[in-house]
Amino acid sequence: MAHELAVWLFAEQVGSLSLVDGRLSFGYHAR
Repeated sequence: MAHELAVWLFAEQVGSLSLVDGRLSFGYHAR
């Protein structure tokens, strides 16, 4: 149970970071 929760939280963090990074990259290249 704890392992699944840790994996889920890790996936959430990675997803959020990639989303933010993608937005920053898009905004940077759009200029």
